[in-house]
Amino acid sequence: METITAIFVYSISVYGIAWILTKSRLFSFYRDIVLSIFIKTRDKNFKENNFLTKTALFLAEEWKYFSNCIVCNSAWVGALISITSAKNSVLYGYIVVSNPLDLLTWVGYSCGITWLIAITSGDAE
Repeated sequence: METITAIFVYSISVYGIAWILTKSRLFSFYRDIVLSIFIKTRDKNFKENNFLTKTALFLAEEWKYFSNCIVCNSAWVGALISITSAKNSVLYGYIVVSNPLDLLTWVGYSCGITWLIAITSGDAE
């Protein structure tokens, strides 16, 4: 397989897995659970407005955003695929992560290509 083909497979894999996590019906139960946790946390009548309650609300809101953000998910998917590429028979030898900068480069590429595909296909929010 040529390098360009491996990069194409990597790009489509990252986008596809991120799409499954954020848009598909398969994981809609997960997104519904996250939304209900956010709503319960937001609507809870906190007796004290302290650091812990603000932190709980912040985390619930960020988790809700992350579960629906295809680019955010593609960062983690790209990191996972990049790290495990040495064990992947399709990407072995093409996607190499030998230091943290390599990983950062592949994560950045994953986010960028996912954003481009999402904007083009209308999946970006």
